[in-house]
Amino acid sequence: MDSKKSMKNHFMGLASSLIPFISPIDDFSVLDIGCKDRETLFNQFIALGAKLTIGVDSWNRESPDEYDIITVINTLARTVNPLLLLRACRKSMHEASILAVELPYNKNSIKENQFDQFCHEHVNYFNVKSFSALASRAGLQIIDIKEFPLDGGSLCFILQKCEFLEEHDYVIDSYLEDEEDQKLDKIETYKAFAHRVKKNMEEFSMALNRDPRTQLAYAANAKAITAINYMNHLGLDFPPTFFMDDNQLKHGSFVPGAHAVISGTEYLTEGRHGFPGDELLIPIFSWDCVEEVKKRLSNTDYNITLITYVPEVRIIPI
Repeated sequence: MDSKKSMKNHFMGLASSLIPFISPIDDFSVLDIGCKDRETLFNQFIALGAKLTIGVDSWNRESPDEYDIITVINTLARTVNPLLLLRACRKSMHEASILAVELPYNKNSIKENQFDQFCHEHVNYFNVKSFSALASRAGLQIIDIKEFPLDGGSLCFILQKCEFLEEHDYVIDSYLEDEEDQKLDKIETYKAFAHRVKKNMEEFSMALNRDPRTQLAYAANAKAITAINYMNHLGLDFPPTFFMDDNQLKHGSFVPGAHAVISGTEYLTEGRHGFPGDELLIPIFSWDCVEEVKKRLSNTDYNITLITYVPEVRIIPI
């Protein structure tokens, strides 16, 4: 579940952080590739003075136009050929253009046991070292890095064409040192990560199955699909047969791997539905939006407790 409030706040911060890199700061143009919540992002740029905003789902050809800002938000991880995409972006940049590429930070995923970030939608995963090498091959250079809390920790790389820049290695030096300290280039790091995740999910399944309050789950997102099917792979039982999600397009469908039907949160807020007792234990898969989930589920006739599994199994009272 990408909370609308979280995404709006994120795009406000992202758009504002890019403005100091361009001149002049009014009547600028924006191209967004991937259209991640395009309307919300573009509204922020328009409020900041953008005269032209264009959104496309893909961008693999040379464009006759050049743009002041190009954004690629949570798209490169889903792109089969990320080098081709970066090179296509470069062809649509003038000497003062900036390219903003936002990605989940692989270091955070490993450190915080966010294994469900490795989902069926993603084919690429980046640290600063690997992305810097990719950008260099595309003729682009990182001039700054912005950190955001979205999705458990994301990085937004700010890039420009190499030939118009002096060396900016100092921008990434501290990140490279940290990634080396975290041993992200060692297979032992990932073996230890896999061991922690397996232990977490065994504990998570045990907590759900021994508690009769477990009747339904929250957030039928990619994280849920990844986590539940990993539990299936381990032979672990996931008892809920009902999911709540805010996306109406999902309502009436089933969660792959769980055989659980999806409905909206109004299922709980509009009355009682035959669950035994007055208490519910609800596993949530939007672990990056816990506070907003608590608010969404606070106005019901039930006493609700939440449980999640990142970075470890946690019981969260509402």
